[in-house]
Parts: sequence; structure tokens; C-alpha cells
Amino acid sequence: MNLIMSDPVLLVHRGAFRDKAMRQKRTPAEETTAGLHANGKAEIPVLTSVGLETNGSLNVLEAA
Repeated sequence: MNLIMSDPVLLVHRGAFRDKAMRQKRTPAEETTAGLHANGKAEIPVLTSVGLETNGSLNVLEAA
């Protein structure tokens, strides 16, 4: 069985949406924001990044 997987992509970096990456992965800002809400965040703090993993899940990363 041959699976096609892509590399993880950073959709938000230091609180700012990365529009080009979001367009390439066809991931709207609303979906990214919903991922933040699922992680208990009401908004995107400045020191937060969001990555789109190879399995399609969103990973919220916060600086300490």
C-alpha cells in the first residue's frame, strides 16, 4: 500500500496567519481558529503557532 503524505506546515507563526501556506493547504482561517477554540483559546496570542500535521490535525504550539 502506497500512501501519499505531505510534510507538516506552519499555518500561524507568532500569532500571525501565514496566508500563503493556508492557501496552499486549502485551510481557511476559520478552520484554524476552530482548532484554537478546541484547545481552549479564544484568540491567537502573539506567542502561539499552529501547525497542520501530516494526518490533517492541527497542533497548537505555545512559547513558554
